[in-house]
Amino acid sequence: MATIKVLRGNTSSIANYAGQAGEVALNSDTGNLVFWTNTANTYYTFGEAEAPAYSFQGSVSGYLSGGAHGSIPGRPNVAAAGRIQKFSFTSDNSSADIGDLTQARDRVTGHSSSTFGYTAGGYASATAQDRIDKFPFSSDTDAVDVAELVQESRQGAGSSSSTHGYVHGGYGLNPTPGVIQKFTFTSDAPGTDVGELNIPRASHAGHSSLTHGYASGGFPPNLNAIEKFSFSSDSSGVDVAEMTKENYFHSGQSSSTHGYASGGKVGTPIVDSIDKFSFSSDSPGTDVGELTAARWALGGNQSTTHGYAIGGVGTNTIDKFPFTSDAPAADVGEVLSPNAYYIATQQV
Repeated sequence: MATIKVLRGNTSSIANYAGQAGEVALNSDTGNLVFWTNTANTYYTFGEAEAPAYSFQGSVSGYLSGGAHGSIPGRPNVAAAGRIQKFSFTSDNSSADIGDLTQARDRVTGHSSSTFGYTAGGYASATAQDRIDKFPFSSDTDAVDVAELVQESRQGAGSSSSTHGYVHGGYGLNPTPGVIQKFTFTSDAPGTDVGELNIPRASHAGHSSLTHGYASGGFPPNLNAIEKFSFSSDSSGVDVAEMTKENYFHSGQSSSTHGYASGGKVGTPIVDSIDKFSFSSDSPGTDVGELTAARWALGGNQSTTHGYAIGGVGTNTIDKFPFTSDAPAADVGEVLSPNAYYIATQQV
């Protein structure tokens, strides 16, 4: 049970106090309440100095990194496959080139902390990769190689908590694509194996609530299953619901309350549908709208108000759809390459 204490002294004494998770205190000098979020002495001060709560969704810019930028079945344009691009959430416009990854690669996963974007794994030189690149949101600059995954992964999916990036599924040296890996945002350290997906899969989509990561769809075989795994403990995935279709090569978006799966393939047909499922209840997805065109191998992004579907085989379109209503997407911009797919996405 959480405790309440009164701290006497200035903010320096509070900073040095080893608060426990869930503990609330009153700073008697300022009159502000202080809430500890974990045992590592991370706390928020309520009042004028209140720190913003973590949000996976962005409010300023969306990013895309890596990916294939060429015609199928040819290999991607190497220069474009190493590119980091950025576009605005506050206005509808196209992306701009702001930097480069340390290695050009496609079939990558994207992750976001509050200050950095991460691009993990992928495919280059005809093999799966384990590299984790990191680039700052505060300036437009190149990425740096900061760590390695515990296992190579291509065609996996990414999720993010406030403290860690997660790579789940995907093909590596292990032929069974079921591993859940995580790496920390607080230090540049290698990833660790923390669990297994309930159904091994690749070419699926990743989603993030405040408390759980989600995997939707994928193959083999063609799947409509949605499973989730906890951010608070290292554990395996649990099957919780189904999408309306057996999608793969689709994109994932996340509002604060729902996961979205847009586009992709259902067997041979390419689809334009947008599925939505609730984070608060383990219930089946529903079809709530359409993209401007059917597409596959696209990227997914999210602001606090909208989901974005980025590129895909044969297109460079940025589609945007609202979280507040179930409505079709609108074309609001383009990425630099005329054919961008297998990309990673980030946001701030």
